[in-house]
Amino acid sequence: MRTVRGDYARLTDLVERGDADLALNGLDESVLVGRNVTLTAPYYVARECWTWRRQEAEPELERIAGEAVGTLPHTLAESLLRKGGARVATYDGGQGDMFEDLLLGRTRAVFVDEPVARYYGATHRELALTPTAFTTRYRGAVAASESPLRNALIMALDDVLASGEAARIYARWGLLSQPNHAVARVVGEVPAAVEEARWNASHAASTRRFARLSAIARGAPLLARGLAVTILVAVLAMVIAVPLGVALAGAQLFGVRPLRAAARAYVEVVRGTPVFLQLSVLYFGLPQLGVTLAPLTAGVLGLGLNYAASEAENVRAGILSVPASLAEAARMLGLSRSQTMRHVVGPLALRGALPPMTNDFLALLKDSALVSVVTVSELTRAYMTLATSTGAFLEAGLAVGALYFLAGLPVAALGRRLETRLGKHLRTLEKTS
Repeated sequence: MRTVRGDYARLTDLVERGDADLALNGLDESVLVGRNVTLTAPYYVARECWTWRRQEAEPELERIAGEAVGTLPHTLAESLLRKGGARVATYDGGQGDMFEDLLLGRTRAVFVDEPVARYYGATHRELALTPTAFTTRYRGAVAASESPLRNALIMALDDVLASGEAARIYARWGLLSQPNHAVARVVGEVPAAVEEARWNASHAASTRRFARLSAIARGAPLLARGLAVTILVAVLAMVIAVPLGVALAGAQLFGVRPLRAAARAYVEVVRGTPVFLQLSVLYFGLPQLGVTLAPLTAGVLGLGLNYAASEAENVRAGILSVPASLAEAARMLGLSRSQTMRHVVGPLALRGALPPMTNDFLALLKDSALVSVVTVSELTRAYMTLATSTGAFLEAGLAVGALYFLAGLPVAALGRRLETRLGKHLRTLEKTS
């Protein structure tokens, strides 16, 4: 089985695209109406739970108006909070973040499904948890069109429910609440909540600093894979951005009027719209036109096309910074226009454009985090996975920050070296000071 990571709100989009055969991640049936997928039978009934600081009064929906409450977006819990007039804070990244904010006093309470509350909130001694009478049912999502695999997935889930295996899993995690007897058949003896106890003990041990550092060390392979993907995305995107940027700069400076206008329009439109939006359109929008890109292709292409606009401006500014007298002198010496550009204007323009181009690549390393929107698991996504599972947000953040810094050092050094080499015969303020 291959796991495809994606934003919670877009899991069904991945099924529609064919990038995933099954979406099974606590999909709230109340927000699945109208999606172009087939829903499986309900496999879990989740009670909505309050989590709050023990020293304060237990929150109630009837008295929550004006209070800051954390929850997950696109869920029944969010809908109930908004109807109650709460100041809703939604967390679309790491689910553990909302409980960290609660502990820090940034929110009054957290209102989420019971599995989330137990996994992230009940492990903190400072917090209390209370289920409510509100429930929602989880369903899986498979492709809308008929296929043997689609039918097999639906039948497999039905068998897990009918055989009592689902009920035993819920019981081991302390999640076999009474509402679940309607969807998961209880067969034989109900096991003790051994997995829940093991998780609570593991989390208690992980609160110690040494244990957190050990968890980061164990997560090193995950971070290494994320770093490799980040570098690959940045390099491939820059390979697209630089040649396209040079072509766009040349079109603006030397092209015929329609070509100049088209190149300028491209630069302005791309620079004036968010990269996140561009990636989303490439990945989720183009399939509506019959063009479906693989996740890595969409991520690299989106970043490459976006940064091409910046490179075009860098190259254009570099060319315009070269004094016209140098080009005229070269022509008087008998150099052709192409020779002048290649031997005189080009090297000087490149030296002027190198610093911003180097800076763009370093920015591209960091912006590669945006490819997580197209399900590519890079370094920032690896950080969120590791930090959420271990609670070591600070330690993991410092480790990942160091990896980004170290990944950018060779590029900065190379850019500086090339800049020095290209300008070794030039008299600059730096050399005269």
